[in-house]
Amino acid sequence: MSLVEYLRVRKAAIIVAIVLTVLVLANTLSVLWGIHNGGLDPDDSHAHVVTHAPSATVHISIGGVAGTRSDAPTPPAAPGAHVKHITSLRDLNFAVPLGVLFGIAGFVAIAFATILGTSLNKENTLGGFAFTKPIARERLALTYFAVDAGGIVAMFLYVLLFEFIEVAILGLADRIAVDANAFGIAAISLGAAAMWYGLLQAVTSAMRFSGGMFIGIGWGVFCTLLPLSAFMALGPVFHTLIMALNYLNPLAYYSGLDMTGGAATTSSVLALGEGARIAITWSIGIVACAVAALSWKRVEV
Repeated sequence: MSLVEYLRVRKAAIIVAIVLTVLVLANTLSVLWGIHNGGLDPDDSHAHVVTHAPSATVHISIGGVAGTRSDAPTPPAAPGAHVKHITSLRDLNFAVPLGVLFGIAGFVAIAFATILGTSLNKENTLGGFAFTKPIARERLALTYFAVDAGGIVAMFLYVLLFEFIEVAILGLADRIAVDANAFGIAAISLGAAAMWYGLLQAVTSAMRFSGGMFIGIGWGVFCTLLPLSAFMALGPVFHTLIMALNYLNPLAYYSGLDMTGGAATTSSVLALGEGARIAITWSIGIVACAVAALSWKRVEV
C-alpha cells in the first residue's frame, strides 16, 4: 500500500513544484530585468553606491524607489565621498547566508507537510482495502509516515536546489556563506513541519469523514495565535491562555527568519532557545504520529 501513498505524494509534489518553479523563474526574470533596465547602467545617475568617509556608511539606490526609475535628480555626493556606479548585483557588498536559503525552504516544507497531514484520514473514506491481505494498522501507518516524510524532505531539497540555481543565475553563487545557525535553522524548520504533520494526523486519523478542512482551520488558528501573543489588553489570564496554546502552535517555534550581517537567525514568540525548540517540535511530532497510528481504525478484512 506504500505505492498508493507514494502516488498521492508525487501528485501533490508535482503541483507544488510547478507553482514554485513558475514563481522562482518569474522572480529571477524580474530581478534581471530590473538590473538591466531599471537604472544599473554605468552612466545612470540613479544607480550608485556612495561611501561616506570616515564612517563607511553605505547608501544604495537602484533605479529609484521600489525598483522604478526616478525623475528626481540624484543629490551630489558629499565632499570626500567615493562614488561607485552599480552595473550588477556583484557590485554590492553582501553575503548570502546558507541559513536564509534553508529557512525559505523550511517554510515551503511546512506548507507541504500540512498538505500531506491527513493521509491516514484519506483511507477512512475509501474502500481501497477491500479484498486485500489483512495489514496491521500500526505497520501501515508507519509506512505512510515514511513515504510522507520522504516527500517533505524531497520538497525541502527541491526548493533549496532552485534557490541555488536562482543565486547562480544572478551571479552570486560565490557569495553563499555557511553561517553558524544554518543547520540549526534547517532542523527547527523541519521540526515545525514534523510537528504540524503529526498534529494533523492525530486529529484526523480516526475520523470517518474527510479531515481536509482541518488543514485550513490549522492555518487560520495558528496564524491568529501568533499576533495574539503580544496582545495584553484583555489581561494576564487571556495572555497566559494564548501563550499556553502557542506551545501547540508549530509557527510559534518558527515564526520568522531574520538576517543580521552575514548570519541568519529564527524568531519565536516563545522564550525558548533554538535547541529547546528543535527538541520540542520533533518530540511533539513523533508523539502525535504515534497517537495517530494507535487511533487509526484497524485495516483488516
